[in-house]
Amino acid sequence: MRIAPCSALPLAAVLALSVALPLRAALPKGRIVFRSERGDGYEIYSMDSAGSDLRNLSNSRSALDDMPDWSPDGKRVVFVSTRDSNDEIYVMDADGADQRRLTSHPGIDWLPKWSPDGRQIAFMRYEGHSAAVFVMDADGARVHKVADAAESPDWSPDGSELLYVSTQDGRLYRVGREGGAARAVGAVGSRGRATCPAWAPDGSRVAFAVRDGEHSELFVT
Repeated sequence: MRIAPCSALPLAAVLALSVALPLRAALPKGRIVFRSERGDGYEIYSMDSAGSDLRNLSNSRSALDDMPDWSPDGKRVVFVSTRDSNDEIYVMDADGADQRRLTSHPGIDWLPKWSPDGRQIAFMRYEGHSAAVFVMDADGARVHKVADAAESPDWSPDGSELLYVSTQDGRLYRVGREGGAARAVGAVGSRGRATCPAWAPDGSRVAFAVRDGEHSELFVT
């Protein structure tokens, strides 16, 4: 089984979060994009909100395709694939056409997320035992690091900042989209390690889970 870092809050957390924060807008054109291993391997699929009209978008068969994310305009999907023998980031049209590789690095590139304006993509890069958060233009150009010892990035609603979890102390931090000094967000304390951070749609609050062994709890700060 392929284990990936969270790209969203767990279902139970989403249900709890709906009580505290406004729900995010529906996905583009009412469709859901996800990965499934119902075929020969992990593939990227889309379906409508009723669970019908299932479409295999990536059709890579022998590769592992994972971690899809809709572009804000609903026209493209960014995802991770091993089709070139390493975890790299790719983009394709919403119907699966024009699949293009965006990154080429010996490290592992994971968890791509579109910026709210669709001009940039944030992602994690693993090199050895260290992780960092990077940002690149939507065409794969101008790749730059915004935070060391960082994972699980999430864009602020206005696209000016990124939220991430520090791999050193397990706390949440926010940093500008071009990098710079990071600021701590809230306090995890001795409860455990923060994970799966998400901004409220209006940017006023942040939700995150705290993992303590096999148990997780939801917090809002």
